[in-house]
Amino acid sequence: MAETSDVRQENTAKIKRLLYSGQEYTKLDITRMTGLSQGTCNTLLNQLESSGEVICRQERIRNTGRSSSVYRMNEEFQFYLCVIFDVRDGVKSLCLSVVTPLGNIRCSEKIQLNTIKPDDIVRAVVRYISDYSAISKIVFGVPGIVKDGVITHCDIAELDGTDIPALMLTETCLPVLIGNDMHLKAYGYYCSENNSDSIVTIAFFPENILPGTASIHRGEVICGSTGLAGMTAFLPFDFDMKKQLSMMNHRECMPIIVSNLASIIAMINPGKIILTGGLITAEKLPEIRSQCAKYIPQEHMSEFIYEPDPDKYYVYGMYRRAIQEEIND
Repeated sequence: MAETSDVRQENTAKIKRLLYSGQEYTKLDITRMTGLSQGTCNTLLNQLESSGEVICRQERIRNTGRSSSVYRMNEEFQFYLCVIFDVRDGVKSLCLSVVTPLGNIRCSEKIQLNTIKPDDIVRAVVRYISDYSAISKIVFGVPGIVKDGVITHCDIAELDGTDIPALMLTETCLPVLIGNDMHLKAYGYYCSENNSDSIVTIAFFPENILPGTASIHRGEVICGSTGLAGMTAFLPFDFDMKKQLSMMNHRECMPIIVSNLASIIAMINPGKIILTGGLITAEKLPEIRSQCAKYIPQEHMSEFIYEPDPDKYYVYGMYRRAIQEEIND
């Protein structure tokens, strides 16, 4: 029985993966593209339509007079609430977005706060759940390390030690996902590129905030055993972290940038490094490459790409994490 259930779950996942593309498909299309039998597709599509997750409409086949069933994902079936903890130029914010099953943002809001307290988080989440009863999952993005749902080494100091899943349990039983902001941005970039074989790193060099990176290795975010992977602020420089922070300015940042990138290339060997943050400009890339070439042989050098707005991948990465778990449940 368990095996039959597992097979049904995997077959359903194949159909969902196809429909999450946002396109419409006939039953024949779905049978052909998933490799499932017509009988299996018929049974599973009927179940998905009955639950409301999938919508079916009839489309007349040209010149035959007959009609065919066409299936698509129902964007009203459920929503994902994406909650981002953000700090820019000392200003702290809660950024909330309601995202549909196809990745469209239904609404978004930024709440600026002097400090982000647990009550602020709960109040905002509960309000959105009340306004959007179809929210089925909450995804949190954090500028810090996350292990077992607990935040540490966060750029927003008052969030250190916060157990987000436990906090959410006080008000809601919805499933919760939580991840590092760089990991989620990197995953969003990777998914938007749609290249399953690529190895990509996003390297973030902001002004007056410690740097960080995140790498995707053929579809998997490299988080490490405790979530520390990519946190290059912990590299063994000849000075402490306080001094490193003071160097995160346009005049002194180059040694830190080069050490970060050379270390990542040597350890991860990404094909592309997406460089972003207030300390990075397109004009700096040749100098950065030249400095890295002192340590990295040319044949192993990554391609450097300047990205002025990595945040456009943030919510998308959160959404893709939500549907990845949805499909694999």
